[in-house]
Amino acid sequence: EKMVATYEELLSGYVRELIGEYYYQVTDGQIGISEPSAVNGLIPISESNLSSGTSTKPTISFIIARSIKGAIWGLGAGIGASIILSFFFQCLNLNLLYESELKAYPLNLLVTLRPKTPKKKRLFSFIDRWIDLLEGNGRCCTSYQEASALAASYIKEISVNPETVLITGAGSIDSIEAFAIEMQKAMPNFKIIYSACITTNPETIENAGKSSVVLLYEEIGKSNKSEIFKEIEHIQYLNKEIIGIVLEK
Repeated sequence: EKMVATYEELLSGYVRELIGEYYYQVTDGQIGISEPSAVNGLIPISESNLSSGTSTKPTISFIIARSIKGAIWGLGAGIGASIILSFFFQCLNLNLLYESELKAYPLNLLVTLRPKTPKKKRLFSFIDRWIDLLEGNGRCCTSYQEASALAASYIKEISVNPETVLITGAGSIDSIEAFAIEMQKAMPNFKIIYSACITTNPETIENAGKSSVVLLYEEIGKSNKSEIFKEIEHIQYLNKEIIGIVLEK
């Protein structure tokens, strides 16, 4: 109704300028003429000044330019938001993310391995490998067999009489089991036992009592940093020697 009233005033004013005063009547809120198209005819711009203007169709180049500009702004906003969220989740993440974080613990890192198995890759895992290269930690064992042979050599040299070796840690139990199987092959004259993290598994406390030495098995992205501190304290409380740490990436 406002549009019709505004259009009526514009049209009647234009006719008065052409022919002078005249009489007209609005029937049912409409004037009995056809309305011009919005492309090249009169359209009301503002009710305050009752002025008219001419609209034009946007060109293809204008649409493309605006679309590219909007895409760039959207991409920039998305990257900025992802960086902020990544930093926020990184600060809240308590899992072990980098090899250098093990320097906070009073144990030596004996073996690092990145087994070539069809495991599910973590998101942006290639960034972790780049960080390892920048920190000088790019070289590591590529199989459980190679890592277990290296760890067995350390145990034989460091420990006086390692009759029974307990492998435990905050890593996944599947990885600990796979490593323990290869350790038994590398040390056939010794008994190798394994169990889950001592902070949540009472069986590990019993196994620690039976063992001569303990080897911690930690895993990037799965081992909790606070749990590593706790398991070291619990094992030392049982007066058991911890040989060192094996880290799977």
